[in-house]
Amino acid sequence: MNDDIELVKLITSEGRVEMGYYSEVALVLRKSAKELLDKKLDEISEKAAQARELLSEANTKKYVEDGDDSAYLWHWNGVKWEEDYYDDVKFIMDFLDSLPASDYKIIRNGEDYDDPIEEWGDFYDSPFMLSVTRAISISEVPM
Repeated sequence: MNDDIELVKLITSEGRVEMGYYSEVALVLRKSAKELLDKKLDEISEKAAQARELLSEANTKKYVEDGDDSAYLWHWNGVKWEEDYYDDVKFIMDFLDSLPASDYKIIRNGEDYDDPIEEWGDFYDSPFMLSVTRAISISEVPM
């Protein structure tokens, strides 16, 4: 067995090689907040274009109609969610900062077991009911 650490590389559309820290992120927006986001994304700027691309690349994208609690969901299994380094993430986080906390919920779970789980927003009554769980899995070994 080789003791060398294998680094995972992602080659972006610009040809850059990106290595680093990846997170699982889920974002839920109330329908009215999504309409405001769409207007903000219509801006002609590179940051808006990057944010549109980030949203389109989510592993899961859903909409649920539920009266006043109708909501949109984006979920990324492995994304570099660092607003200090990535303009697309900063665009989205700045947008969320402009909203009432009751219009969104976002959870970021780091890639390492002991990473802190970060949560923003108070949209707890969304139809998606975001939460983080920890469980013990037990499987019986066949004899």
